Amino acid sequence: MLLLGVVFIGYELLAGGFQGVGVVGGLLLVLALYLLGQLGSEWLWAALAIGGATLIAAEIFAGHGAFAATGLALFGLSLYFASVSQPYYQLQGASYALSSLAALGALAVAYLGYKVRQAMRRKPLDYKAQLVGALGVAKTGIRPGQPGVVYVAEEEWTAVSDEEIKPGERVVVEGIEGLTLMVKKAKSA
Repeated sequence: MLLLGVVFIGYELLAGGFQGVGVVGGLLLVLALYLLGQLGSEWLWAALAIGGATLIAAEIFAGHGAFAATGLALFGLSLYFASVSQPYYQLQGASYALSSLAALGALAVAYLGYKVRQAMRRKPLDYKAQLVGALGVAKTGIRPGQPGVVYVAEEEWTAVSDEEIKPGERVVVEGIEGLTLMVKKAKSA
């Protein structure tokens, strides 16, 4: 564990950017020294708290949820260890509630990160696929050979038509040429 902690810290120093393995290496190093009897329990829960806070702060820059979930779990674990290491302290409902809340927070952040990753993998529809067939309203008059303005998909667009369209009439988008919409009158229902 001691050697693995040193290797992780060395990798973090040599790798470009923040990878998070340096925090894990530091925690492994402190845990190994604690198990070898070189550090007291205060050092263990302090290292867990600092590691958790570092990972939560790193989440601001990484933004995928893994650092925050791990940081919350480490922070909750440090609170638990800090409370049980006190000789006068007996576990009460508040300790269990706080530990459970930290665990639930870590799970919630992990789930949120998973959902964000799923959403980021989806390819967005291009504007043409969103606009063709969409309904809108003519803001100005449109005549054959004379463009006008239509309001479609919550935006104003330049539009042309083969027929005369009066202001306020409903239109449907038939096609797109550049940033100009080709529209026709929408059939009334």
